[in-house]
Amino acid sequence: SPAPSHETTDNPPQHTNKMSLARMSRATLLAAFLGALLLATPVTARRSLFEVAHDHDEHERCECVAKEEGWKIDCTTTTHITNANTYLTTAANDCKKKDASPTCCTNYHIVQSHHDHCTHEQVPAVLETTIHDYESFYDDCEVARQFDDDLSPCPTVTCSTAKDDLASVATDLQTATCNTDCSSATCKTLFQKVLMAHDSCEEDDIPSAIEDTLHTYEEKCEAQFCNSASKAFTLDDATCPAHSGAAAQRALSLAAIV
Repeated sequence: SPAPSHETTDNPPQHTNKMSLARMSRATLLAAFLGALLLATPVTARRSLFEVAHDHDEHERCECVAKEEGWKIDCTTTTHITNANTYLTTAANDCKKKDASPTCCTNYHIVQSHHDHCTHEQVPAVLETTIHDYESFYDDCEVARQFDDDLSPCPTVTCSTAKDDLASVATDLQTATCNTDCSSATCKTLFQKVLMAHDSCEEDDIPSAIEDTLHTYEEKCEAQFCNSASKAFTLDDATCPAHSGAAAQRALSLAAIV
């Protein structure tokens, strides 16, 4: 009689195939469900559904947030800015808290992006108060400050040494009483360096207090603003990532571990 065969086979056992198919079926169903959920969700709510992947701690560009949520950064009119500020500050809308509604988040970003991008003459003065009152509850998006023909250039700041160079700037501004009177040459220099570092350096390259320092002194030092941009520019959302595609990819990744 022939000797028993010891030949191996590349085909896995049948029960393994069934298990793989079941797992694939669950993954496919979950991916389809999450994809449908994304499409059915209003644009203003999508960021809250996938907040981790959109993490604004990484400072997503404001023009990309605007594109995703269906609004525009426009410094030539104040109607939409005023409407956003009114919604945000109306107590009944409950926006003055962490983890507020997606609509609150959208209106905060409308206020914050115009406050940061437009010249002071172009936005309602009340935005200064709103930003101070609400910024601790939201993650800011990132937007470049627009060039202003009426301002002089900011002093040069070396980003690679800014942490050391500006380590004491908050204390120096306080010592010079710049929040009472910002008209001195000392206050002007200190404030403009803070502004330039904030606008032109990466967050990891500057002291952590720079953001708060700028917001603390920007109203009193309004006359000392300078240009961090070298010329006027147009915000471009053409290079913004396709967030719905990223969300679909996250759905597939999640399904893969089920």
